[in-house]
Amino acid sequence: MGSEFYQLISATEEKKAIAEKISKLSEPKLKDLTQVKALYDIFSRNVNQMGSDERRIFVFIAVWLFSPSAIAGECLKSGLRTEIAKVLDGCSLCNISNAFANAKFQYFTYRSFRNYTNQLYELVLKDLEEDGYI
Repeated sequence: MGSEFYQLISATEEKKAIAEKISKLSEPKLKDLTQVKALYDIFSRNVNQMGSDERRIFVFIAVWLFSPSAIAGECLKSGLRTEIAKVLDGCSLCNISNAFANAKFQYFTYRSFRNYTNQLYELVLKDLEEDGYI
């Protein structure tokens, strides 16, 4: 019994530490969904052309900034897909979900896609800070 008691205390402390880490990592950098348009404008300034990869990367970055826990499998923030669909003319909510799923797969599978996404993310983040959004 004594050993199990100490294991339970240790596991509970680890669980609390993990919960705090998850809470900190899942805190969105942007909260106001009306800023999706501004994010799109900033993103567009940082790409040469808006091809299919760039559209997927925009969706991925928007999710990361507004709903980071979705990267880890949680649900998207309510209304985020709708706001993204508004700026990506002609995209359905289903298309946004598929673009996110594809971008997430590509990000974790292909180094070149990950590097390009990270490069664009850093540029966008810098511009968001300079423009006072973050």
